[in-house]
Order: sequence, then C-alpha cells, then structure tokens
Amino acid sequence: MKYITEMSESEILKLEGEDLEKMVQYKMALEGIKLLEKPSKPKYREVPEPDLELFYCDLLDSSYKFDSEAAVRTLVELIESSGVYTTSHEYSVDKDWAKPGLAKSYGNPRTIQSMKVYSVDQYDVCRSAFKDNAKLEKSYDDKLATYKKAYEEAEWIREEVNEAYREAWNNENLRQSMYQKFQQYLLLAENNVDIAMNFLKKAYHDECYDEMIEYIKERHSQEEKEEG
Repeated sequence: MKYITEMSESEILKLEGEDLEKMVQYKMALEGIKLLEKPSKPKYREVPEPDLELFYCDLLDSSYKFDSEAAVRTLVELIESSGVYTTSHEYSVDKDWAKPGLAKSYGNPRTIQSMKVYSVDQYDVCRSAFKDNAKLEKSYDDKLATYKKAYEEAEWIREEVNEAYREAWNNENLRQSMYQKFQQYLLLAENNVDIAMNFLKKAYHDECYDEMIEYIKERHSQEEKEEG
C-alpha cells in the first residue's frame, strides 16, 4: 500500500474519506502505534437517589448539617444575638475581628443551603452498586487514557495525510480556476493561444508557473482534438 507522500497528485485526488482513514491506520501500524476504537461509556448499575435532605450555612462549621431548615435558622439567630466575633483572616490577635453582622466575607454566610445525601441505611443498600460502578469507571478511564495516548501519538500522521490531501485539492482548484480565466482571455484574443497566454501571465504572474502553463496548453490542445 502506498503512503500519501509516495503518491502522485492525480492519485491523491482520487482518494475518499475511507481511503484517508485507512492510510492513517496503515502508517500507524508501520510506526507501531496501537489501533484502538474510542471506548464507550459503560452501563452502570442503577442506584436509588439520596434519601436524606440536610441543611447548612457557612456561618456554622461546614461539618455540621441539619435535617431541619428551621434548626439552622434558629442557630444562626442565636449566634448573631450572642455577641460572638468572627474574622475573615487566619485566627490571630493582630487581625481585625467583627461581629457576624459586620464580618468581612464573600457572599452571605447566613444563606441557608440544602443538599441531598444518603442515610446510613440507604447507603448500605447501595454499597455494592457503588463499588461495581467504581470498578466500571476505573476500567473505562484506563481504556480512555490508552486510547487518547495512541490518538495523540498518531496526530502527526493525521496532519501529514490531511495536509497532503488539502494541498492536492488546492492545486487542482487553482488549475481549474486558471484554465477558466485562460478561456476568458482566449475569447478576447479571438482564439489566439499565445496572446491569451500573455494576457494570463501579465494578470496572474505568480500563479503562472511552468507546470501551470503546461497544464493549460495540454488541456486546451486535448479539448481542441476532442471537438475536432
């Protein structure tokens, strides 16, 4: 099998998407890079939703959660009315301290929030499912990491193949465009090929390299033969 850098431009122009992918895989095989399909997410065991709603706020220690919003509110009100002082800095004598109503902090530390968690009994019911799902997730992560490593190792191959393919088509599109312009000048030159070519060279000097001129002349000659 030819690799794309070994192909002529006319051969490259005949390639399709599947051919390009096969060529990438061929080069990967030559380079010793693993051919892997991207792993799919595993199907996890179903687990019940958390059965316990707890409430908390930042003014209280974050390790304390309560099963009643009213209880949290009562504690907050008690703290604010007790003359307690807080600081937004590390605890130290030489830092500024203030009552909670004047405390320097981000956001509102008295805002009561809630979260859903598992009770001990419910967690015991779900424990085996959690373990199985953790194993599935670990296996998936390992496979995905292996796939990504191989994909990254082959990135230069995909770039090389795609760049060669794009370049071939850019050149082909340029040839078609230049030939159409030549046809326009040919009409103005009353079918005089030399005059039309001079027009083309003056207007598109950079694009009229030797291979382009040869292509235009050969194509025009071939079309004349077919029409004759």
